[in-house]
Amino acid sequence: MYSLIAMTRRRRAASDVLAQGYVSLRRSGGKAAGTVRTCDLLQTPLEVHAPIGRRLLTTATLLYLEKNKQTLEISLRRHTMSCEDLLSVDYEVFGRVQGVFFRKFTQAEAKKLGLVGWVRNTEAGTVEGQLQGPGSKVAEMQSWLRTTGSPQSKIITAEFKNEKIIKCLEHSTFKVVRS
Repeated sequence: MYSLIAMTRRRRAASDVLAQGYVSLRRSGGKAAGTVRTCDLLQTPLEVHAPIGRRLLTTATLLYLEKNKQTLEISLRRHTMSCEDLLSVDYEVFGRVQGVFFRKFTQAEAKKLGLVGWVRNTEAGTVEGQLQGPGSKVAEMQSWLRTTGSPQSKIITAEFKNEKIIKCLEHSTFKVVRS
């Protein structure tokens, strides 16, 4: 049986390592079995249970490993979603959303839901951004953007466009972009 271990050179959030980094496949005895890019391996984020020093153990367990002309074909038991469930959507929120900590609360809610992307103020007085993650979590965040926002905000409407299924997360975390 193999286990999946993400290796880092610096201390970083587990989601950053898994979204951008490489993972090492190790046998239970500790001998390395190979290294592949996270996107190629999973096409979905992993839940990380326990950071142990520089090794981040995940819930994924390798069930099948086959070399085929220098390509690793890997089947993993996925605990939360399939690769078709990974969505990306752009959004813009209208109303009283600037000067009321809307971006800060948006970032906190997105991180709580395990989403990645970005948020920024626009010159038109709105807030815009992009969300990426599991479809159910993206839908939760869309609802939050339509109805909740920050405590002092007054949301008139939220528009969502360019919703698409993606193979791999394009961002490593959820960032507030300064404009």
